[in-house]
Amino acid sequence: MFRYPGFALFTLAVTTLHMAIGMTGPLLPIYWARTLDATDGQISIVVTVASGMMVVGSLVMRRLIPIIGREWGLALGAAGYALYPLLTSFSPTIWWVGSVGGAGRGVHGDHLHHPVRQI
Repeated sequence: MFRYPGFALFTLAVTTLHMAIGMTGPLLPIYWARTLDATDGQISIVVTVASGMMVVGSLVMRRLIPIIGREWGLALGAAGYALYPLLTSFSPTIWWVGSVGGAGRGVHGDHLHHPVRQI
């Protein structure tokens, strides 16, 4: 890994991104419950929709990456990954989080990892 400084930098960036998103993940349902007055059932639906969108996004982006290239695939994946908490902070209702935020997670899919397998 250290023979390729670009890959080491990429690994550091992805690790930092995963740590940041991973640390905010458990806080999102608490934010939804306190700020948006979401019930446990509503939070469950939002998390289910976001997980389903990640599966759909993975299937779509898997076919799209060979067309648009790895660089754009990584850029779209990172944007989608960052979009979910950002849209959560601007959401007026819990249902807005489920629909628009789920789309952000769908764009992410599994594409921060998929291009690495092709290197």
